[in-house]
Amino acid sequence: MKLVRRGIFGIILLGVLFGALSVYLNRFTSSPQGVVEQFYEAYNSSDINGMVACMEPGTEQIVSGGVDLTSSILGAITGVDLDLSALIDIMPLFADTSFDNTEQILIQNVHVVSYTPAFAPEITEPLIEIMPELVNILAEDAVVEFQIQGTDIIGQLEVSYYGNDGWRISLDSELFSEY
Repeated sequence: MKLVRRGIFGIILLGVLFGALSVYLNRFTSSPQGVVEQFYEAYNSSDINGMVACMEPGTEQIVSGGVDLTSSILGAITGVDLDLSALIDIMPLFADTSFDNTEQILIQNVHVVSYTPAFAPEITEPLIEIMPELVNILAEDAVVEFQIQGTDIIGQLEVSYYGNDGWRISLDSELFSEY
């Protein structure tokens, strides 16, 4: 009887641990699918800073340095201290105006189609098969596939894991599409 109780307790404990791990991976970790969704949400909102935040950390530094350099040069030429980063921050206010002619790109069916394990494929791959969300923490590169809503166009985007910065789109990442 004690053996049956221990078995039931063990199964319940494993279920609770599995559920807690699933919640953690879905809500508190960066994911390959999440960064692609965030990028397109930022694009659709004309949020340049949001799009840059989805790119590899080096890209953020390049953009921020470029904005600072341009501000300094324009300030030296005009004699007016310009803050281009503030201008970029207010650009979304001009969205949905006569100046805005950007088409929205809505995506759906976002999922990982391939990945490169961060370590020992013989351990990583079976774990990810059991729980696909583990790709968030057990892979170093992934290909994310998505469909452009209302079309038959399927796109694929390569993303990489950058440690504490999470999943990001590499500057040299190519967008593959098929009809």
